[in-house]
Amino acid sequence: MSAGAGIAAQQAPRALRVPGPRSLLWLVVVPVAALALAALAMHLLGIAGGDDPAHLYKIALLRDGQSALWDNYWYGGSYGALTYGIVYYWLAQFVPAAVLVVLAGGLLPVLFCLYMREAWGVADRAAAWMLAAVMVVYLAWGQSPFLFALCLTMAGLVLLARGHPLLAAVPCAVGVFTNPLALVAAAVFVLAALAARREARRALLVFVAAMLPVVALRVVLAAVFAAPSWEFPYPLELLGLAAVALLGAGLARLCRDPRRRALLWVFAALLVVTVPAYLLPESPVGSNAGRFFYVFGASLLVMVARPSRLPRVLPWLAVAAVLAFQLAFPVWMLAHAEGFTATRAAFFAPALDFAGRVYDPAYRFHVVTPQMHWESYYFPAAGFPITRGWFRQADALHNAELYDKRLGAQAYIAWLRRMGVRDVFVPGAPLVSTSQREADILAASPAFTVVYRSTLWTVYELRRPQPLIVPLRGDASAEVDTLDHTTIRFAVTKPGPYLVKLTWSPYWLVARRPTDPALRGHSGRRDREWEQDAVPASGRRLYQDPYGFIVFDAPAAGLYTLRFDAARTAEAEL
Repeated sequence: MSAGAGIAAQQAPRALRVPGPRSLLWLVVVPVAALALAALAMHLLGIAGGDDPAHLYKIALLRDGQSALWDNYWYGGSYGALTYGIVYYWLAQFVPAAVLVVLAGGLLPVLFCLYMREAWGVADRAAAWMLAAVMVVYLAWGQSPFLFALCLTMAGLVLLARGHPLLAAVPCAVGVFTNPLALVAAAVFVLAALAARREARRALLVFVAAMLPVVALRVVLAAVFAAPSWEFPYPLELLGLAAVALLGAGLARLCRDPRRRALLWVFAALLVVTVPAYLLPESPVGSNAGRFFYVFGASLLVMVARPSRLPRVLPWLAVAAVLAFQLAFPVWMLAHAEGFTATRAAFFAPALDFAGRVYDPAYRFHVVTPQMHWESYYFPAAGFPITRGWFRQADALHNAELYDKRLGAQAYIAWLRRMGVRDVFVPGAPLVSTSQREADILAASPAFTVVYRSTLWTVYELRRPQPLIVPLRGDASAEVDTLDHTTIRFAVTKPGPYLVKLTWSPYWLVARRPTDPALRGHSGRRDREWEQDAVPASGRRLYQDPYGFIVFDAPAAGLYTLRFDAARTAEAEL
């Protein structure tokens, strides 16, 4: 070769090296790309994730500078994003939520693969690819904060498996304050490793010790901002999860690979964690403990399906059955997505237009709940308080009557008056099963008058409604001036007790505005002067009524403001 040719060869660009088929890079690129395409397809087709409206509303609250602790627009007033998990909602103000969920779900397969390889010695790419496929369908759940927290938790578990327990606690701790349900996954894997891996117990115990203050802080936070809640019992689901756990343990016992046989402890730990969560009364986790299975179920079974002492077809039939159980709900949601018409802004536009014309801050709206619950986003995001919110758990605050299958017209009317409702919105779309009885009562009862009707919405006005503030004795009266996410401002005509139909919390402050017009500044120092006379909720001016609302004992006629402010309440009580 000539010198010139040699120089030319050295200067020629090197060919781009494509990673080999065994490279873990593919387990990153392909799932992320697949989830991105799935998210884009759902957006273009107008398919919403199951929990999307709740998470979008909490993101909107923070983006608008509202409190992370409290919101008057759901459930008559309820604790906000901080008590659920603040990290995802805070981050989603700056990074699009779709990007966060695509990255979180797309990175889970490789993190799962790395953890199982490092902690259990099982480098099974088939299980990780199974998880990648599950993630594409799992998007239909709309559980974005949980996926983000789970990704953080699995990253921590990878660090733990590599012998860095203190470093591992960092992403896991962030996960606790993103969505505490990710702790269920950590608990299952850590309990299993403690039982099966003696050589790793020291690092595991260091990790547990590092996590204890974090978990304790989360428990304290839940206690300080405690509210009534419930979980519906799902006995059939629990039986199904228990059967899957036992099936997995059985397949592990029959596996010829000793490392894979050790995975029976993961299935045993799954039973230990989920069964009490389902069965214990007033469990804060409840059926949400099943989320571990709905993410990892089929992937774990793939790991113990081979090599097996059973005929080859039987373990794979078991995997297929478990996968069908695991994906039943999101597949059902995707298959019925075309029928979920009450999810788009165009559907809610006429209702919100009418609401804007008739809204009175003395009342809140009630929306008969359509499937997918998007009223929990559109109405409060437009500035209208509603009786409910993201359904289920927090309905224990004031809305238990609506789950009674024997709900009668009189009980329903009494509930509407107790909740301060005048106008009831009924969507022309499929309703959730517990709401059909409401629609029937509204159509038949003479207590309601139709005040608006279109192809998409019917609005009923309740005769003789009761406003948000009601005097409890005498001939006094009250008038609501404004209601926003954390305050209500109102005037009363006489001293005495008044029922304020906002959810009781020990962090309410009450302040009286001066009656002298010269002292009534709308901003600046003069307003701050009268607000400094705030009375803490532990004082004698505020009480809790049997229904969980506030009773305010006004010392005199005048203008008052009730404000939710945990920091100033603590300061006032000191």
